Amino acid sequence: MMNKTDDIAFLREQIDRDNDDSFFVLLYDFCYFDKKVFKKILKICLETKIEDRNLRAEILDILHFTIYLMLCHRDKKDAYKIKNFKKVEEKFGDYFQIVRQISRKFITE
Repeated sequence: MMNKTDDIAFLREQIDRDNDDSFFVLLYDFCYFDKKVFKKILKICLETKIEDRNLRAEILDILHFTIYLMLCHRDKKDAYKIKNFKKVEEKFGDYFQIVRQISRKFITE
């Protein structure tokens, strides 16, 4: 794993709504779920103490919105569809539980 400074920089890049290569933009605008990047985001969030409350809030917003978009994909009436959903579908429940863990962690830090 990288050092804490690199991890924080990585998180900031991945939640940047103005960065076309960020996890968030790829998922929201291009309907592509980058499983490798998402797992890295989750790992960093679980293992790193993030002092910046605003960053924690932004990360939680993105994580919760990611779960929401997965639910939108599964809603047959919703137009939003994740192109590579089959690759992440089996992990949906695990991701949801990890996001809950991170939420609890961030709230108590």
